[in-house]
Amino acid sequence: MQHVCTGNNTVSAVSVLPLIDLNLSDINCIFSTLVFIQQQAEKLSITTPCVTFDQPLWVKAVDIILANRMNIVCRLGGFHTIMSFLGSIGMVMAGSGISDAFETCYGSSTVQQMLSGKQVSRAVRGHLLLASALRLKLLQFILPSRSTSHDIPLDLPDRLTEPDIQLLHDAY
Repeated sequence: MQHVCTGNNTVSAVSVLPLIDLNLSDINCIFSTLVFIQQQAEKLSITTPCVTFDQPLWVKAVDIILANRMNIVCRLGGFHTIMSFLGSIGMVMAGSGISDAFETCYGSSTVQQMLSGKQVSRAVRGHLLLASALRLKLLQFILPSRSTSHDIPLDLPDRLTEPDIQLLHDAY
């Protein structure tokens, strides 16, 4: 709004915009909405308006925008963006052991849904837990061992030395 409005704007107004009495998923409804957005953007001197749709409508809106060469940016809604991102992680990481790691906390059918982009809250929590566990394993590997654990050899050349740790500490 800061880019659109100029000057002292202390008065606000609420107005009812026209309703499009069509089925939401109808292409005519989506096209009418996009034309209305483009007209409003021209009135407000916005060169490229941005509109957000959920996934089923987003696919149709992008097709309409491309076919009619409209100057509108069509974004996928936040929830569907997260679902798509989680699904892509599940697809890329398939066979890496991520499902085995998730199955320590969740059931196998739930893990399948988490890796396909469903069960969003569980998937986000699972990815945060997995990232924390991997970070701990990495730190155990690169930091000098202060314990008597014999899991990792103490003479690895990749371990950080005390001066390295001090430099990291100073930089932090």
